[in-house]
Amino acid sequence: MLRLPRISGRRTSAWSVSVWRSVIDRTAASSQRGGMSEDIEPLKVCRMCLKHRKLIRAHIVPKGFYKPIMSKKGVVILSPTEKNFEQPTQSGIFDKNILCAECDARLGKLDEYGLSIFGKAPGKADLIEGRLLPGYDLHCKDVPKAQKFLLSVLWRASISEHSFFYITDLGEKYEEKIRLLLLCEEPVREEDFEFTVTRLEGSPLAGAFMPPFAARTPEGINCYRLFLPFFSFMVRMDRRPFPPLLKLIRFTAASTPQCIKLNYAGSVEEKIFSKVTNDTLKRAYSECP
Repeated sequence: MLRLPRISGRRTSAWSVSVWRSVIDRTAASSQRGGMSEDIEPLKVCRMCLKHRKLIRAHIVPKGFYKPIMSKKGVVILSPTEKNFEQPTQSGIFDKNILCAECDARLGKLDEYGLSIFGKAPGKADLIEGRLLPGYDLHCKDVPKAQKFLLSVLWRASISEHSFFYITDLGEKYEEKIRLLLLCEEPVREEDFEFTVTRLEGSPLAGAFMPPFAARTPEGINCYRLFLPFFSFMVRMDRRPFPPLLKLIRFTAASTPQCIKLNYAGSVEEKIFSKVTNDTLKRAYSECP
């Protein structure tokens, strides 16, 4: 009896059809050559190139982002699925079922650039004042590349099966749009995605990681929130453009400053973090024996 390997995943996408057809053809050819083992290894399909490849242990957030904030206990992880509010980790969060070595290396080039721009806290010399909102010069010379890096992190989080990212789901439409964008040399188009970068001053949870999550602006524009140790980001996932206020602080090649400085106290982020930590702690206490 011919047993086909199972493709694991929470969502079925368009590439499944071609993958299964390829499996059937390959299995039939093997049978014609003189039979095959009943125990076929599970099919491994790279989610980026869609080819049958040996997949590797790929980090969702580049490992380099953990190093500046690493303590003896590890990194603070704010998880919507775990009992403990503070869960130490030394190696970060990875998934061994999404990328082959070649595609991981391709994204690694974006990761290197993203780490050079967002991997450290801006200093006083980078501060730009005297404008509508104070902010920082990130010295980012290749904004389209930095934008692609941010999209690549969101994309990896969305396709990952890791429980930490269960609330991150861009949907098949945006997953495919970003995948194709990451495979080409074209820059990010403003009509497809817009970005903001914020530096929160005085945050008690600076350095904490939490999964990207869907949000809306007061005007109802759909976006995703992404948090890295020193910055928070907003990425528009909507056909409608950013409202006028957000357009003033977009992260673009012409932006000055490139990053907005905000106080944590009274910010939207404070409300978000407070809700996440309170919900997590309540769950932890309620599950205690």
